[in-house]
Amino acid sequence: MWAHAEISRQKKEKKTRLLAPPPDHHLGDSTATARCWPPPAWFRLAAPSRIWHKIRLACVRHRLLPPVRLCAAIYVPPPVVPLPAPSLPCAAAPPPALPPLRRRLCSFPPVRREPERERLRERERDAREKSNILILRLQSLKYLEFRDKLNFSRFHKSQVIVMSTNVNNGNSESNLKRSYQVVVSATRDMGIGKDGTLPWKLPGDLKFFKDITVTTSDPSKKNAVVMGRKTWESIPLKFRPLPGRLNVILTRSGSFDFATAENVVICGSLDSALQLLATTPYCLTVEKTFIIGGGEILRQSLNAPACEAIHLTDIESSIECDTFIPPIDLSMFHPWYSSFPVVENGIKHSFISFVRVTESIAEANDSSGKELTGNDSKKVKFEIENFSFLPKMIFERHEEYQYLNLVQDIIRNGAKKNDRTGTGTVSKFGCQMRFNLRRNFPLLTTKRVFWRGVLEELLWFISGSTNAKVLQEKGIHIWDGNASRQYLDSIGLTQREEGDLGPVYGFQWRHFGAEYTDMHADYVGKGFDQLMDVIDKIKNNPDDRRIILSAWNPTDLKKMALPPCHMFAQFYVENGELSCQMYQRSADMGLGVPFNIASYSLLTCMIAQVCDLSPGDFVHVIGDAHVYRTHVEALEEQMRKQPKPFPILKINPVKKDIDSFVTSDFKLVRYDPHHKIEMKMAV
Repeated sequence: MWAHAEISRQKKEKKTRLLAPPPDHHLGDSTATARCWPPPAWFRLAAPSRIWHKIRLACVRHRLLPPVRLCAAIYVPPPVVPLPAPSLPCAAAPPPALPPLRRRLCSFPPVRREPERERLRERERDAREKSNILILRLQSLKYLEFRDKLNFSRFHKSQVIVMSTNVNNGNSESNLKRSYQVVVSATRDMGIGKDGTLPWKLPGDLKFFKDITVTTSDPSKKNAVVMGRKTWESIPLKFRPLPGRLNVILTRSGSFDFATAENVVICGSLDSALQLLATTPYCLTVEKTFIIGGGEILRQSLNAPACEAIHLTDIESSIECDTFIPPIDLSMFHPWYSSFPVVENGIKHSFISFVRVTESIAEANDSSGKELTGNDSKKVKFEIENFSFLPKMIFERHEEYQYLNLVQDIIRNGAKKNDRTGTGTVSKFGCQMRFNLRRNFPLLTTKRVFWRGVLEELLWFISGSTNAKVLQEKGIHIWDGNASRQYLDSIGLTQREEGDLGPVYGFQWRHFGAEYTDMHADYVGKGFDQLMDVIDKIKNNPDDRRIILSAWNPTDLKKMALPPCHMFAQFYVENGELSCQMYQRSADMGLGVPFNIASYSLLTCMIAQVCDLSPGDFVHVIGDAHVYRTHVEALEEQMRKQPKPFPILKINPVKKDIDSFVTSDFKLVRYDPHHKIEMKMAV
């Protein structure tokens, strides 16, 4: 009986000690040490849930503090000491004095009455607005069930870490830090500034910069612009920070504090900035990263491996500068888009976008199945197949989209018509395309174009030959259908030898007006040599408006196997550049037009070299632009492909005579098209 009473007494004593209020807390004591509820993680891990729940109830019962700021404590009892034997049976010994409560401050903010999800959103919003660098907290907070979603908190100088992830701007390969693109204006000698400012005023350049750095494909995201401190300070105060973009400022000085500025982040180096932008939340909210200056940062980043693209405003005028950057490494970067030159405030400039290309060399066959020889025996293969990491406005300015969009418009909206071949067409009347020849060569990439055929056919035209067998012997069979015995007989040229095309393009270029007999006759000195007349006028009278090369001769049309489709070309000289506009009365968009674009662009480049000029523009004007119904499926396949960078054409600079060019004088650099698409020629 005594033992049972003693056990009950000890249980009550333990409960009394546990629920007793802290001796230094009383109602209205504002100096009492207060702590937050719930208790810290160390207590929750150490104490059973029923104990700290009872403590909470005790605090409420004794009204120690308002419910919002409850006092939480744990009482650690002293070691149990055996009680002396009572003098009387069942007598209870007086309870020992209670030691003071053992307290520990908690660093957590007061609990709020709103749901935890709202609390997290408010913290994230506050961190974005007031933090210099958003970080990951290393503390494990068990009371936050959604702690995995909370990847950043307020800036603490003692707790700054940067976690890198595999994020880039579009390529499939993973990097430890974010890739970027460079936006810069520079003179031909790569001068970018003078006395800390831009030495030119070009509103068009500012618009180009804004369009590239602000525009995103996803409206919910924004781009980041990375700049040095001096570049930041050179921006007028009313434009700081650059709106609609995350401004990342690189500085090693601790005296510059932009913590109160919205959309501003400070980093100590370019590497740390790129690593930071690869972490949450930036990898989810930032679409593209652009480096915009100044000189030291551009020198570090321009040709670096993480640089995917360079958007250059090419200042062609001579302007004095005192800050320079290294030239673009053209062994690693290739032109994607180049605007036509414009003059603003007396300064001639153009906009060029370069993309990084990584090449692999592979043996390749041409479209006829014959293995190529010479410079063409090795074909470049781009390791990057998708260039959609470019800003959308730049990606869609690839000049091949002119051709693809025209084909799409014809197929969707063209008029259905019959034709002489009986195949049937869908056509539109009056179309135009313009190609820039200054930096690259417009050989389509969404399908493989038979480059060797383009080159050999043009040299055949220039020679004045009308014999299709000359091309056949070189493996070029593009004229076989119109030179066959069956076809010649079908158009009434029964007396014509097979392979004799009559007074077609080359004959009219070199012997216009001469009487045509057959393909074996010698026409040297006969007729009018239009090609030499064009070259003479370009050299001696470049402002002449009658520099015309015509293949349309009405008196010879019935003698031709096929009347000329590309009828005449007009040449134009301006500022040391030669441009060409060609009119084509009838254009087979599937088979003929890719050839025609390349052929007249090549002719313009050749004549420009002969006349000591630079290539300018090629303007392609089409009368009846049609798609054969048998080509629709193949062209729809072609339209689903994304363009690749146009190749670069290199011509032997020694050749200055139009009749001296041979196949080996031409080299096509970095032509990596999609595979060949078969289309049957309508005859």
